[in-house]
Amino acid sequence: MEIAREKVLYGKTVIGSGEFGIVYKGSMFEADESSHNLNLVAVKDVYCGNLQAFQQFVKEVEVMAKLEQHTNVVALLGVVSKGKQLIVMEYCALGSIGAYLLGLKQKQNFRCCVHKSGDLEGTWIANQHEWKQSTMYLTEDVMLYPRDCGLDGDILSTYDLVNFSYQIARGMEFLAAYHIIHRDLAARNVLMCENRVVKIGDFGLARREQFNYIMLDNQVDNTKLPAKWMPPEALKELLFNEKTDVWSFGVVLWEMFSLGEIPFSDPGQCTIESDTVAWWIQMLEGGHRLNKPSGTPLEM
Repeated sequence: MEIAREKVLYGKTVIGSGEFGIVYKGSMFEADESSHNLNLVAVKDVYCGNLQAFQQFVKEVEVMAKLEQHTNVVALLGVVSKGKQLIVMEYCALGSIGAYLLGLKQKQNFRCCVHKSGDLEGTWIANQHEWKQSTMYLTEDVMLYPRDCGLDGDILSTYDLVNFSYQIARGMEFLAAYHIIHRDLAARNVLMCENRVVKIGDFGLARREQFNYIMLDNQVDNTKLPAKWMPPEALKELLFNEKTDVWSFGVVLWEMFSLGEIPFSDPGQCTIESDTVAWWIQMLEGGHRLNKPSGTPLEM
């Protein structure tokens, strides 16, 4: 949906950035011409004068425009294509889940609800030092769980992490139904709303392919790929499919249960042809894997 430029407002509050643009906190007038109400939105300002950035803008919009709205996927609200290119999206007030969890960890606002046996079938009542049986259950949209830990406000528990994991999986299932390969699933690209609903965002690298997406040589140049979130076959053969995103989901689970830590120490995002990636492939094929974060339930 094309949006008139004058209907979109944003200042200098940066809520995200990437290779092809910066995301700002902004606002947008409602579609009703007679309305003067403003709604909070996220505005991606695509870098001007960069052909590759413009091409990414077109591809990102094409992918998001094909999607219906889903609880666990950031919604596209519209685009400004005349003059400065802007992508206007749903605003998630708490930012990335990685940064959110790391902040809670630093404030010590997290309660581990895993019994010493590794079981997650009950709720640990810290004040009473007892293990109380309770049951998690699922609804169509979210996972609900007992809140009898005495946890509220900004304090999270292991149940919340399981809940978030389930929501991300639902978002992935939805994308797979549309044959969308995200290719950049990571905690930095999973966003948190105030009601503890999480949403998959940042479709800059996403592609819509029914079977496999293979990067051609001319697409590799200067393209940064998230090596630490990619399986070895994607790094070696530049081949992506739904299974690639499943591998990335496993790394996201590690990020969440480690409360926002960065997986592995090296490498970060790097060009696909760098020596670092060759070393990384060798490490993965040699069996190098992430260690299970402490406090992770056996079920995970």
